[in-house]
Amino acid sequence: MRLRVGPLAAVLAAVCLGARGAAVDASRFRYAAELALPASGQEELAELVLPPDAYRTTRNDLADLCVIRKAGGEAVPFLVECVTEEREERVRQSVGLHMVKAGELDGKRFQVTLERDPSAQKQEPLCGVVIHTTLRDFERLVTVEASPDCDAWQLIVRDARILDLSSHADFSLMEIRLPAVTQRYVRLTVDRMDEVRAGASATVTTSADAEGAVRNIERRVREEQRPFRIDRVDGWLEQSRWVRDARSLVPRGVRVVPGVPAELKSRYAKARLVCFEAGRVPLERVKTRSAKSVLSLAYILFEQADKPHEGASEWRQVAAGDVTRLAFRDFVQERMEIPLAESRASAYCLVLKDGEGASDVEVTGGAGPDYRVIFPYGAGQACSLLAGASEASGPTGYQPEQIRALLRRGIKPRKASLEGWSDNPAWRRTGSRFFSAEAAWLLPAAVVLAIIVLGCAVAVALRRVPG
Repeated sequence: MRLRVGPLAAVLAAVCLGARGAAVDASRFRYAAELALPASGQEELAELVLPPDAYRTTRNDLADLCVIRKAGGEAVPFLVECVTEEREERVRQSVGLHMVKAGELDGKRFQVTLERDPSAQKQEPLCGVVIHTTLRDFERLVTVEASPDCDAWQLIVRDARILDLSSHADFSLMEIRLPAVTQRYVRLTVDRMDEVRAGASATVTTSADAEGAVRNIERRVREEQRPFRIDRVDGWLEQSRWVRDARSLVPRGVRVVPGVPAELKSRYAKARLVCFEAGRVPLERVKTRSAKSVLSLAYILFEQADKPHEGASEWRQVAAGDVTRLAFRDFVQERMEIPLAESRASAYCLVLKDGEGASDVEVTGGAGPDYRVIFPYGAGQACSLLAGASEASGPTGYQPEQIRALLRRGIKPRKASLEGWSDNPAWRRTGSRFFSAEAAWLLPAAVVLAIIVLGCAVAVALRRVPG
């Protein structure tokens, strides 16, 4: 263990010592924060996850961040990166099921027997089935059984619900999840074979008086009996995989603001517009809510550009799609989150095209990634974080590859925190640069000017002296 720690400590010490470069002009940064570093007797890496307040004052690319040592004000190497995690994901793989038997049972029930591919050397556990049918507007209960030899059947799932609501909403539920079935045969039993439904040839007849007012309405509805049918059944397997460097999204608060942009209101006169702000934190999800049991709404999400080009629109589209919700008896399925590419806009406007249908839709929050700053420090050293240099240019971070090299060697950063986030008392505005300490030529120029003025005054005085 000592043989491994030694080289790591040497590399870290080299980075810390090499950090003593040119002093940073802190007056270029509008904000400054003292860093609370974990106590340590040797060189370490510190990790600071940026708080929400920091995003209000930084540029979108975070290129205006800077870490300095308080003692000498010199720059410290640092890396800025998105906070990631390693997490497990479940991946589906579709498998075919061959129909070997189908028929009607007593009580108007329908039963179908399915076989998995017998040529497969290893039967992975079957995690679910998907029923395919051309029928619409129905609800059925399905019982699932399994058997290794198509003889002795074991009950797997009782009364799983499948349904289709095409006449009322764009929704169907045809999947049945199974508890890892390893048997070769699967049998599905549907509770009802047929039912009475209104046919497509329903007619309506009206009669009116001499003035054209409707006095009588007659309806003729043809009833039809439709047998339930299954066209195909597919199965699926699930496998676990670990995803490294997966972006972790954290909840973000939003604030709905009154008023709507005139530009968008004129373009979407019949839509409902909801404007909100998130404090310029990174957003990748916007969460909405509705109490309606059946909901399907088209949306467009706009962000407000900080500095739009001349002649360009102030509002830029960043997402479009549909939010849906279905609450049917004990079943609830909803897709009320709006995904978007990472954004740090000053304000957003959600346009719901169906204004009447979206009367109760609310924006409740959001989610987005965190960013962290990683830098080295030594025993007894104190550091500060600067931000808000609007004229900063170049890549994000200072000597970031050096820090990545330490991370690849297995050095784990220790948690640091901010001791407040406030205005930098040494900050000066860009427009006042003429009067800043950088104008080192000002004093010599003033001295030269004073000498010239004094010389002229002496010359004039000498001319006035009587000869």
